[in-house]
Amino acid sequence: MRKIHKSTDEKFKKIFTILYTVSDDLDLFSTYQVDCLLECRIISVSDKARGRGLARELMKRSIEIANEHNFRVFKVDATGAFSQRICSSLGLRVLHKVRYAEYLNPSGKPVFSVSPPHDSLCVMVLEIP
Repeated sequence: MRKIHKSTDEKFKKIFTILYTVSDDLDLFSTYQVDCLLECRIISVSDKARGRGLARELMKRSIEIANEHNFRVFKVDATGAFSQRICSSLGLRVLHKVRYAEYLNPSGKPVFSVSPPHDSLCVMVLEIP
């Protein structure tokens, strides 16, 4: 397992550890026969700005950038129900899903305690023609 050294924030260490672990296990470069892809690790909008379509617009613009720069694969680590819904609406499909209740620490306890409706991490992919 990869160790995260740059942050002293335990919450971010946990989040990035699951993101890196899941991504390493998928071997997307071989799966899609590409040598590069554009990926979005985390998208977040301030509480005060939510509900205005900003996250969807950021994701849509990211896909446009991927297309403009000839990426064939756009990958998102959608960590919550809202980002998963946005990604689905933009044509991304779930490649891999990890339920937070099943992602356990060495003692067998869940690493994350999240409120509904956020129950899983979904690795989502859009193949760009």
